[in-house]
Amino acid sequence: MPTSLYSLIEKSFPADLGVHAIEVPDRARGRTSWTFGQLASSVARAASLFAELGLERGDRVAVQAEKSPEALIA
Repeated sequence: MPTSLYSLIEKSFPADLGVHAIEVPDRARGRTSWTFGQLASSVARAASLFAELGLERGDRVAVQAEKSPEALIA
C-alpha cells in the first residue's frame, strides 16, 4: 500500500509535540501559533469526520478554503 502524505509528514514531527509548528499573522486575532500536537489533533478530528461521512481510503475530497492555518488541516 502506498504511503500517505500525512504519514510522511507525521514522521517528520519532533518527539516533543509541544514544539511550535507554525506561527502566522491573523488579522482578527493577532499572531496565531499551533504546535505539532495541535496540528495532529486537528487532522485526526477532520479524518474522523470524513470517516463518519462514509469516506474511505482512496476516496477523493475537494476542499475550498481561504488561505489560513486551518486550510493546512484540510
